[in-house]
Amino acid sequence: FFAVALTIQALAPPLQPENAPASAPGGSDHADARNAASDEPTGVDDPGESEQAERTPEREVSEDFALRWGPHAVAPLVFTALSWVLFCIAAGFVFYGTADMVAEYDFSGYMEVLQVFLRRGPILSSILTITLAVFTFLATAINILFYLRMAVTRGPLYLVLAGIMMWFLLFIMMTFALTLPITAQLGIKTTRALRMAALLALSRPLRMLVVIMTAVVILFLSFFSGAGVGFFLVALPAVLFNSEVHSRLETAMDTAPPSEDQAPS
Repeated sequence: FFAVALTIQALAPPLQPENAPASAPGGSDHADARNAASDEPTGVDDPGESEQAERTPEREVSEDFALRWGPHAVAPLVFTALSWVLFCIAAGFVFYGTADMVAEYDFSGYMEVLQVFLRRGPILSSILTITLAVFTFLATAINILFYLRMAVTRGPLYLVLAGIMMWFLLFIMMTFALTLPITAQLGIKTTRALRMAALLALSRPLRMLVVIMTAVVILFLSFFSGAGVGFFLVALPAVLFNSEVHSRLETAMDTAPPSEDQAPS
């Protein structure tokens, strides 16, 4: 969050132009007098007058954009990217640690969890899952806003499309909420965990909706209360989603038919 705030502060345009003239205490009469004085011919050609006349608002905006997104923009962007990777790794470790606590009922095996996590597979899976979830969520939310704006001028068809995208957004939230817990508990690849999470979400959608709403309430309470925000934003949802996956997997194993090796003769 600090990296994103730093990048926005460094690259976003200012709310007020830096070279905007301050209003004089004389009111509009003084401003009109200065404008009238400036309109009077002075008899001296200003060499920069033609250049100032050619400066359009579009040119000023493009120059300001190029100035802010020049070579000095590399450092904030790189810092944000590295902070995002670090956040994904830390959040993935929290999901792996809570998966061990929920599935194994072991509250002392942190070094074993760290040894299992510090490999290429779990780290890449954490980065890929969280990044894919965030970008898919943002793209879907942008599509919803676009369809809502189009519905105002183009008709109710775009309102139907916005409703479909809202259902898809809910499905994305339910699927990605279970992907990392499945990966951590079963040790499978991300693509397979995504398919399994989608099936679990579609099999009990109302139950998953309750779980998602509970996680959202936890996030809001932790954020607005300011108490333990760093812990509650990741740890409690991770425990909640891992418990849901563990419960669903245990139920599936109990209701599954016995295999040929276990079936009675």
